[in-house]
Amino acid sequence: GIDITKDKIITIALETSTSNRNWPFSYVRSLTEKLVREGLKVIWLGLDKDRGKTYFNSCACGWEFTATIEDRPDDLSFICPICKTENKNLDFSNNKNIVNLSGKTSIRECMSIIAMSNVVVAPNSSLMVISTALNIPTIGLFGAFNPKLRAKFYEKFTPLWGKAKCAPCDEHWTECKNGHPAPCMKLISPNEVFIEVLNSLQKYPRQAIERIPIE
Repeated sequence: GIDITKDKIITIALETSTSNRNWPFSYVRSLTEKLVREGLKVIWLGLDKDRGKTYFNSCACGWEFTATIEDRPDDLSFICPICKTENKNLDFSNNKNIVNLSGKTSIRECMSIIAMSNVVVAPNSSLMVISTALNIPTIGLFGAFNPKLRAKFYEKFTPLWGKAKCAPCDEHWTECKNGHPAPCMKLISPNEVFIEVLNSLQKYPRQAIERIPIE
């Protein structure tokens, strides 16, 4: 449903190899909603095959949860445990502006999709490195590591750092001892990333001819 010659594509990497570097999934959802409202197309990339069966639920009071189920009833609803309001399920699976490819691509296919993107949003991960290597405008999300260790090597790169009191801890192959999602990653707000995506679209415009695959 995406026309590369007309649509602007924002690709979001959902995860890293260790959870302490992951951006909260609820933040991905919030950012996606903001981008779609701007008329942008959003592609999700990741490894988790269950993302395609995951549904997002939230209440106006701010409470939210995700549910992974095989078949979603059309009339699914829930009572918020905080404010006791009844809410209807929010389903992204049928939104024509969002393409969920998590668990559905090879690394080579990921590289091809990234190459067709206008901007890539990614935590400190292999997909972030691939995006910067391909010289794609990239928003990098950092918590455990100081982005200065990587930002100076890349062009068209905007690092955002969640500067928690415990950051940088430089922990790469471990869970965050302060909980999940890691406090540092929670400090990077969806609105902050949204603003930087819009800035990158203006600062580093990509013409359709640059993004169309060469056969």
